[in-house]
Amino acid sequence: MPTGAGKSVCYQLPALLFPGITLVVSPLIALMKDQVMALKQSGVAAAYINSSLTPGQQQEAIRRAKNGAYKIIYVAPERLQTPAFLDFATHAPISLLAVDEAHCVSQWGQDFRPSYLKVPDFVRALPHRPPVAAFTATATQQVRRDMIRLLELEEPYTLVTGYNRPNLRFVSVKPTSRPGYLLRYLEEADPDACGIVYCSTRKNVEDVCERLRQGGFSATRYHAGLTDEERYQLLLENMRGQMPRTAKFVSVITCCFPNGDVLTARGECPGTIAFVPMGNDGFGYNPVFFVPEKKKTFAQMTLEERSSISHRGKAMREFYGKLEEYLKK
Repeated sequence: MPTGAGKSVCYQLPALLFPGITLVVSPLIALMKDQVMALKQSGVAAAYINSSLTPGQQQEAIRRAKNGAYKIIYVAPERLQTPAFLDFATHAPISLLAVDEAHCVSQWGQDFRPSYLKVPDFVRALPHRPPVAAFTATATQQVRRDMIRLLELEEPYTLVTGYNRPNLRFVSVKPTSRPGYLLRYLEEADPDACGIVYCSTRKNVEDVCERLRQGGFSATRYHAGLTDEERYQLLLENMRGQMPRTAKFVSVITCCFPNGDVLTARGECPGTIAFVPMGNDGFGYNPVFFVPEKKKTFAQMTLEERSSISHRGKAMREFYGKLEEYLKK
């Protein structure tokens, strides 16, 4: 189901009807906080247990969970393998295990969050197997098959709604100057709209945000390099409606940040920047993708450029040096 189509309702509503606890496996701390905050505002007893909590807070959350304080608990996949959480889970009445962003077991399982592949181990460790459900907005036929196989789903009911969004109109551009195009585009945007710029790296987020501020726009940024306090403050401001909703306000982010009714796209094309202006009615979307510049081939790179593409530093520089000497011979 596409983003915003109601995947979370598919496990939140059953959670209210089941007698026990619903565990939700999620890879994104900001998303956990966003959903738990919304559930609490609706009167649902919910909590999250992740690395944004101190060890003492984590212990307190587990203690309260053992006492039946929560109907829904969000956890990171890595949390399932910790002794303290396993001890809680093996003694708790778990009615449902919902695996969100389940494509991670297939598409990014080995790189992004390998702990997703350990979910079946967690299920087998429980004294009684609960129903297991998997949800994603990103699943080809092969990914769907992998989700069923790797999560060991038993005769699952499969629902695929498609990804077509009639309220989306995609535009691809290749400007001579991305920063200049972006500033002009924002200046010409609907005065009642706001937007998001997606960047591929933290550095690009910081650079673009600073350029926008210098250009007279109210801009904020969100990425994994911010402190927990900074990220939580941004989340609170968004949930409380304290972020302005005008064309002069732009969020610059690297990944899926639950930005209320402003969130209009998830991710970006590699090497691109996407700006998504949106009307206040919550339905007007107009993604613009910047086509990446042509990349140099390996032979066209200087030795310095070759070494800069790797995080291995000295070892890789030595390797490229020896390789270049060999090629010259």
